[in-house]
Amino acid sequence: MVCSDESGARFERTVWQNLLECEVFDSQGRLTAGDALGVAVSGGADSVSLLVSLAALSRAHQFCLKVITVNHNIRAAEESRGDALFTRDVCDALRADGVDIAFFMEELAPGAVFALNEEKRTGIEACARDLRYAAFERFAKEAGVHFIALAHTENDTLETLLMRFLQGGGALGLSGIRMRRGRFVRPLLTVSRTDIEAYLTKKGVAWRTDSTNADNAYFRNRVRNELIPFLNGRFPGAARAVLDGAVKTRLENDVLEQLSGAVAWKRAEAVDGTLLDGIFSDAAHVPSGSVFCAVAAFDSLLPGVQVRVLQNGLALLGRRVRFPFRLMHSFCTERRESVNSCGIEIRRTKSLIVIKNADLLATESEFFAIIEKSGRFEFPFGNVECTVDGFCPSEAAVLFEGTAGSVLLERLPLPFCVRSRALGDAVRAADGASKRVSDVLSDWHVPELQRSSVPIVQELCTTEQEIRAVLGGIFGFPNWIVRG
Repeated sequence: MVCSDESGARFERTVWQNLLECEVFDSQGRLTAGDALGVAVSGGADSVSLLVSLAALSRAHQFCLKVITVNHNIRAAEESRGDALFTRDVCDALRADGVDIAFFMEELAPGAVFALNEEKRTGIEACARDLRYAAFERFAKEAGVHFIALAHTENDTLETLLMRFLQGGGALGLSGIRMRRGRFVRPLLTVSRTDIEAYLTKKGVAWRTDSTNADNAYFRNRVRNELIPFLNGRFPGAARAVLDGAVKTRLENDVLEQLSGAVAWKRAEAVDGTLLDGIFSDAAHVPSGSVFCAVAAFDSLLPGVQVRVLQNGLALLGRRVRFPFRLMHSFCTERRESVNSCGIEIRRTKSLIVIKNADLLATESEFFAIIEKSGRFEFPFGNVECTVDGFCPSEAAVLFEGTAGSVLLERLPLPFCVRSRALGDAVRAADGASKRVSDVLSDWHVPELQRSSVPIVQELCTTEQEIRAVLGGIFGFPNWIVRG
């Protein structure tokens, strides 16, 4: 037995069985690839319990552990570097106890995460994740490990499912976190955080706590700290029902994945818009860098499968944005010629479905920024003062100041985007219909050269990512504000 305590032994057996399910080890307990198992450790309870349980298993099954910790340098230096040094100390203690273990640390340059967010505009957490996984890939090559164990838990799955439900996710998002994806395996995915803390407590092992875990300005933290306790208190069994539902959805998602695979996307690597293979008669509609598929194959599918095909194309394009479902659905069911959102255009031509980066207006007044916290921000049109509501940290009062006036938007959901207009922008009217932003500006008699300076406010916290306001008031024109 690996651990003398029965509950501890049960914990370690669960981790081992999940590693077997992920085919990290064969039935004889040998690594199926390489001579060591990688493990990512942050210093928190989840990853420390993973490390400690794997250390116990390494003694029993004679394999080497190689540990990677990443210091993102986005919190106070004392805290973030302290987590990394704590992880190093845990590894040193395990090595002194006879575990075959090696420690690797990568520190991201201060400001690297924020710089990437300035470029991608996808949010601090998403950019930190991108850089972290890039560090994991470098570690895998340097350390010579084929698999890297990550410490996602059953609680992480529940939080993710609720977040994606609230964001309007479909089968792809509501199927949960997979236990294995490529080189990354998650042997704690069937283990609860309560069991993790109980395991470490009985082992007498300490862990670090990220100070940002209590900050409910973050969407995941609000789900973890507010929504889940509410569901557990008012609807007993809700958490288990959500987790079980994800298993069913995963099976349905696999069917969609198989059916959508019948349509192959290609990347247009072209010069002057001419495809190298010359297959299609309207190849000139496919600019370099876009992706395309045959319209005949696309139109032969049911709308639900067509939406998945579009999602596959968006993934190949490489833009990490959540394209509105309602636009993809209308493109499929109404056979629309094009839809445009988030700087991306989906277009139907004579023989192709094309997804490309949308053409931006060529003007010195282009701007784009994601705002997710309190602060004062400068733009070409003036300033934006954002004040987060102390009682509801998911909303803010936002004051826009321009050359001819100011506009206050109250209870604006965070995060939101302030940007210049793009081709295809449309805004919702009071009767539920939509109107092109270009027509709105024309009705207001905004001079052509000034139209790209009028700020567009777009929500980012919902699937629709609807335009909430067109703020002509800062230049002395009317405002178009979507209520509710």
